[in-house]
Amino acid sequence: MTSSARINRLQIRHLQLLDRIEKLGSLSAAAAAIGVSQPRATNMLREMEDALGCALLERSSRGTRLNAAGSIALERLRIALGALDGVSVALQYREPKPVVRLGVLPLVGTDRLCRLVADLEADDTMPRLVLRVGTVGELLAMLQAGEVDCVICSLDTSRAAVPDGERLHVRNLWEEPVLIVAAKDNPLTRRRKVSLKDLLQHPWLLMAGQSANRQALERKFLQAGLMPPEPQVETDSPHICIAVVGASQMVAAVPESAYRQAADRVRPVRVDCVFPASWINLITLRDVPMLPFVEQLEQRLVRAVR
Repeated sequence: MTSSARINRLQIRHLQLLDRIEKLGSLSAAAAAIGVSQPRATNMLREMEDALGCALLERSSRGTRLNAAGSIALERLRIALGALDGVSVALQYREPKPVVRLGVLPLVGTDRLCRLVADLEADDTMPRLVLRVGTVGELLAMLQAGEVDCVICSLDTSRAAVPDGERLHVRNLWEEPVLIVAAKDNPLTRRRKVSLKDLLQHPWLLMAGQSANRQALERKFLQAGLMPPEPQVETDSPHICIAVVGASQMVAAVPESAYRQAADRVRPVRVDCVFPASWINLITLRDVPMLPFVEQLEQRLVRAVR
């Protein structure tokens, strides 16, 4: 039997088995998770290895895990599982509609996406949207696991911290200016100009981890020959950031759209330099065909910005 014929005999459960082995670290636990006996799971594993022409697992005293080949295979097969999930969502209602599983940053979901949905409703071109919200890292993991069809988020310009970044197809949608903000009664908001050095004298709330916002802020201070501010509070939520800044004497760097939504609680600090804007991008996988409505989504967002 040829290799292609053996691959054609693989079923969805074969893919699910490999996925559960990776998640559970045990062949017997994976078998139970998909509802088959362990002998049947062993045969399924043998069928996959025979079809793909290589071993997929390695066993140790700590359990069973995928080897390098198994990890590469699962990376691709998860896209197929994700596509099947998308089909299920699209057809589970009486009126079939195109489905777009969209991963977004919280801020995008409460700003531009709201306006886009209103436009789609007005044109009667609204698909069925399945929204997933998370940090940049969480959204990219969903995309690479086939759990969403596209992601709208920002990336650091270096993309050094993005795993498997070469798999991503990144399209720029709009630039998001960055503002330094403080509570309305903070004396900083009444000054004509504030230097970066002056800002270091105040407590800071910073976006957590490797966010594009955090990296751009730190680079700006380093380029000026200053150590970046140390956070008194860290968060990955722009909305929590605004709420805390508005009720404290802290300052923060936030996207302009976050400020627009909270202009009743915070004010911009007039800094004597310009902070670089962050691009908001539409991100898909290079090796997965783009759904027609994802292309339309990109075009609508670009037109809306212009």
